[in-house]
Amino acid sequence: MAGEIRALSERTGRKIRVGIDISSMNRTMAASLLLSVLSKASCCEAITLFYVPARFASPSLTVSPIEQVGPVLPELSGFKCEPGRPVAVVMGLGYEYGTAVGLINQLEPQLTICLKASGGDPMYDAAVSDANLGFDFGPYNVEVSDYDLRDIGAAFRHIETLVHGLVPTYRVVLVPMGPKILSAILVLIALKYFGRAALWRVARSSPPADVQADSFYVSADVDLDDVAIEKLNAAMGPFRR
Repeated sequence: MAGEIRALSERTGRKIRVGIDISSMNRTMAASLLLSVLSKASCCEAITLFYVPARFASPSLTVSPIEQVGPVLPELSGFKCEPGRPVAVVMGLGYEYGTAVGLINQLEPQLTICLKASGGDPMYDAAVSDANLGFDFGPYNVEVSDYDLRDIGAAFRHIETLVHGLVPTYRVVLVPMGPKILSAILVLIALKYFGRAALWRVARSSPPADVQADSFYVSADVDLDDVAIEKLNAAMGPFRR
C-alpha cells in the first residue's frame, strides 16, 4: 500500500487523501494497513478512518481458551524502557467470554485498565458485562473506563491520557479487543509512545460469523503531527512495502 500511495502522489504531483474503512478487517490487517499508510504520511494531505459497527447479535457465552498472546506486528512489539519496570495492561473489553480474565491471569500485570465502549446498543453493553463476569476480576488491580464509540477523536484523547499517565512508571501493553475501531486507536497511541507501549493481541479459537452493519458510521482524521512517523519509518526498515 505504501508503494501505491507514493506512486500516486508522484504521478499527480500533489499529496493525496486516504480513507481507511476498518469495519471488515481483522485487527492484524487493520494495524498493518494503517502502519503502511502512515509510513508514507509525507505523501498524504489527510488520512481518514471510517468504522461501521456491527449490529448487535447475542453472543454465545462459552469459554474459548486463549491460544496465543503476542505482538500484533513486529514493528510495535517491544520496549525501549527499563526492563525492571512493572507491567500495566490497557485492554479493550468485548463479549469473548472470560478472555479478559484469562489474559489478566496469564500476564499478572501490576495494573490493568479495561476499556469499555459506550454509546452503542444497550444490549451490547449488557452482553459485555455478562462476558466479563460483571467486571469482577478477583484479586487483581483492575479499573474499568468507558470510551465513546460514536466519537473517535474523544475516544483517542481519553485513552491517550490514560496511557500518558502510565508510561513514566510502567511497561504498557495495549491489547485491542472489543469494537474494531479500538485497534486503530491503539495503533496510533502505540506509535505516539513508540518503545514505551507495545501492541499485543490475543488469539483464540472462534468460528467466522456473518454480521449485519449497524445504522450509523463514525469517522475521524488522523493528526499526522501527533504520531511518531519518523520512528515508524526507522522501525519499519525491513518490513516496509
